[in-house]
Amino acid sequence: MSIFTRARYDKNGKRICARCGSDRFERVLREGFLQTHIMPFFHRYPWRCVICNLTFYRPLRRNAEDPAEWR
Repeated sequence: MSIFTRARYDKNGKRICARCGSDRFERVLREGFLQTHIMPFFHRYPWRCVICNLTFYRPLRRNAEDPAEWR
């Protein structure tokens, strides 16, 4: 898991996984000191690719292009 994983987008502007190219993500529970104490300070939450299990951080859902609609 990397806190520096950057988002990638396909030709249509849809967010995709940086490792496998999937567009399926889910929010995961915080674990450990970094996720429970440090990342909330920056308003970052852990997300996981359903296909390859890459975990990355991003802000909580705010608009129509958020992970709730990526499934």
